[in-house]
Amino acid sequence: MRHISTAKRTSFTRLALGSVATLALGLASMVAAIPAHADNFFPEFTIEELIEHDYVLYFANSGAAEVDSVAQGDFMGLYQTLTDQAYGPDAKTGASWGYIVSDTSDPRANSNSSNDKKASVRYDAKPQDTPVSDYEKRNVTYAFGLPNGTYDVTVGYRMPSGWTDRSMDVYMEETFVGTHKATAEGTQYVHKGIEVVDGELNVRVNSQPGRTNSYTDPAVGWIEVRLPVSFGVEELQALIDLRTLSAEERARYAPDSLIPLDEALANAAALLEGTPTLEEIAEARAAIDSAWAQRREILDYDTFRPGQAWLDTSGKPIQGHGGQVLPDPAGSGNYYWFGEDRTHGYQPMDGIHAYSSSDLYNWDDQGVVMRAATSRAQLDEDPYFSDLYADYTDIQKDIAFLDLDRDGTLYDHGQAVIFERPKVAYNSATDQWVMWIHTDGPTPFSSAQYAKATAGVAVADEPFGPYRYVDSYRLNYVPADDPDNKYPSQLGMARDMNLFVDTGDTDSGGDEAYIVYSSEENLTMYVSSLDASYTFLQTYPDDAEKGVDFTNNWPGGQREAPAMFKYDQTYYMITSGATGWDPNPADYATASNPLGPWTRHGNPATAENGGKPATTHGSQSTSVITIDEDAGKFIYMGDRWTPSDLANAPYVWLPLDFGEEESMSLPWMDEWRLEDLEGRSRFSWDAELPTVVALGEEPNLPSEIVMNEGGQTTTAQVDWDTSELALPGIRTIEGTVTSLSGKSRTITASVVVVPEGLSHIVDSGGDGTGLDYLKIIEAVQGAGIEIATSVPDQSYGPDPATGRSWGYVGDNTEVSGSASASWTESLRYVLSSADNRSLEYRFSGLEDGTYTVYAGFYDPWSQWAHDRSARVHINGQVVEQKRPIPAEETVGIYANIQPEDGEIAFVLEPVGDGEGTDVQVSWLMVARD
Repeated sequence: MRHISTAKRTSFTRLALGSVATLALGLASMVAAIPAHADNFFPEFTIEELIEHDYVLYFANSGAAEVDSVAQGDFMGLYQTLTDQAYGPDAKTGASWGYIVSDTSDPRANSNSSNDKKASVRYDAKPQDTPVSDYEKRNVTYAFGLPNGTYDVTVGYRMPSGWTDRSMDVYMEETFVGTHKATAEGTQYVHKGIEVVDGELNVRVNSQPGRTNSYTDPAVGWIEVRLPVSFGVEELQALIDLRTLSAEERARYAPDSLIPLDEALANAAALLEGTPTLEEIAEARAAIDSAWAQRREILDYDTFRPGQAWLDTSGKPIQGHGGQVLPDPAGSGNYYWFGEDRTHGYQPMDGIHAYSSSDLYNWDDQGVVMRAATSRAQLDEDPYFSDLYADYTDIQKDIAFLDLDRDGTLYDHGQAVIFERPKVAYNSATDQWVMWIHTDGPTPFSSAQYAKATAGVAVADEPFGPYRYVDSYRLNYVPADDPDNKYPSQLGMARDMNLFVDTGDTDSGGDEAYIVYSSEENLTMYVSSLDASYTFLQTYPDDAEKGVDFTNNWPGGQREAPAMFKYDQTYYMITSGATGWDPNPADYATASNPLGPWTRHGNPATAENGGKPATTHGSQSTSVITIDEDAGKFIYMGDRWTPSDLANAPYVWLPLDFGEEESMSLPWMDEWRLEDLEGRSRFSWDAELPTVVALGEEPNLPSEIVMNEGGQTTTAQVDWDTSELALPGIRTIEGTVTSLSGKSRTITASVVVVPEGLSHIVDSGGDGTGLDYLKIIEAVQGAGIEIATSVPDQSYGPDPATGRSWGYVGDNTEVSGSASASWTESLRYVLSSADNRSLEYRFSGLEDGTYTVYAGFYDPWSQWAHDRSARVHINGQVVEQKRPIPAEETVGIYANIQPEDGEIAFVLEPVGDGEGTDVQVSWLMVARD
């Protein structure tokens, strides 16, 4: 074992065993008996080591996924190298400790992915045959090898989401020390002076007597064993020595962040020149600890690390949330980053922050460039505001302050202003910088936090301002009586927004600016033309013409967080769903004009390298940085919102990967450099492929394709993956080729897959506008296949063209979808108010033989559904006990069905438990075997 040989070496057992009175005198006067085995087994530590570890000997982070590190504010124990393990010797120190498996304890870790002590627990998993009478014997026990003496022990809990609160009896050294309650909010209990007499501390978290509930297993979040030491003169001097930085060390930190530390150290040193009390020493220690935590390390970045902390060149977290990065229009090679300042969390908001960079990795703080005001009087009296608004009348200042009210002083309800999604454009015609912001907050008529739903505008003569606020507006809208208006009671709402300037090759020959915004309570995405100054709409909302001055896109589609950019004469828009702070699958669309029409392509995020496409890699889009349009180099900007700590909410920047035609993907990368943007440009290819493939048949695909990349054409070998063709519908085949740039690229093609003997195609809830449904029908007709369905969906009865009866039965259902929705996204669902909870389709007039029914399932509301699933009946027989209806499309296949009197009745019955379990279906196909 390691022994420390230094003038300040301190025997561990001396520190552990002193009486309270002796401890008060400091380490120098402590004495104690040392167990015979202690010098042979337990190491000694210096005062400095003890201070650096906050006197923590063990920190059991029970059930943690990362056990070789600790979170900020926690300390690795001096006797351990891991924070959780089964009982046994530590791999490095040799001290035996850990959780104990026994007849009454099977300690399991719940799933988590961090070293946060509040993110995990270790709980007892009872064998299934455990008698109820033995529940009270169950426990989670930890043992820690220690020299004999007294210790302070903290036991903490935080129940994972969905777990019940529970009370447990806790024993230390087999002595009952109290009943602990574990909750979802978190609790911890401190027990001082726990005596160890046998070289080992035992901590047992036990079920309470009389326990019969199988859902209250004993569980523990963390256990901390600390040496009970009074912090005296010797310790304070050691702390001063530890925290005094050398010139080389000081160079690593922002100078202003070291000022509090210098002051605290100087005050502590002055204190030691006299005879300080323990209270004064404690205050000096706290001051040094606080100042030490305020150091800001200066980092020099040369890579992007998505989702990790990102500091500016002064060591502070970058406040660029919901923002945008622009290249300097003067061509200097510098970039400007504008974003929300979340220094104080959600509120109050100081304004819009800006940064500059020459390499995109390291950012210089340019300060708050558009400031909020703490009072109306500040606009007259504060030199910053009075100079900026000197030309404003009192009425204009009153109007500006409506959106600048930082602290909520205007109304009795005290709600403060909100600045979100700032976007900036340079207007070359006016030589002015224009900033648009989603400005929100209360109104005189509503205390709701998002009552205004307006877009505000500010202007400046320089990129970093100061920006002078102009006003806020409701924007373009379709009339309230237009069926496309999904929220007619509030016209022109503007929330999540973006700004796009189309440069160079527009019809007018000049730059044209557009504002993109979520409207109609975030149900519809609008694109509106701005006037030549970029400070207002091209046409006043009451006079604007849809399709000329603006477009409303995907009515009812509930998209937000737009990010628009242009590449190779194609306009791209990335959006997210609307799930509050929680991330969700992105979607991207393309158009040949900023006003559309827009074609949606689905989620660009892909799962390569451990990515999480279902949450857009844990982010929400905010903008796209154009690095080199000609070379196809673009960077996706996303926010990983952490509402509990918005000031440190990380950013997710990733390369956009372009493929054939208008395809685009967003692969995950743990770390990357600007050089990684190479070889991601758009390419095209040509080959003859089948348009319709019979289900189960291997298609005849070419072994070579003609490929064009960067204006050069070549023939490339292709390796096809046809696994997607195992299901009916529009399916994708993928091919892998080596491009001219030497990079492996993926090509894709859509193929319509239909079963042989196809007789019916139903787009449940569709209205014949889903592009994939129309493609399927066109392909089927082109292949000469005759089917009994001539419309996408109908109530049971004769088909208007074929006369054969089919359709949904009853009036207990409703439809969901939109004109641009896929046939998976459009669906028929059972109304929550209906008495009949089942969903039924019938198909009549079938010929003799056996049939297969194919059913597509998808749940767009999965985040609110606890267990949406269905029991599937066909002609009264259960063919599937429980079919999950998840967030991704799944297909049920029900074969060998015999019609009864020429009819098949397909019925879904809800079997899920809880809210959001009404059944639904996206599409159906029926085929004769």
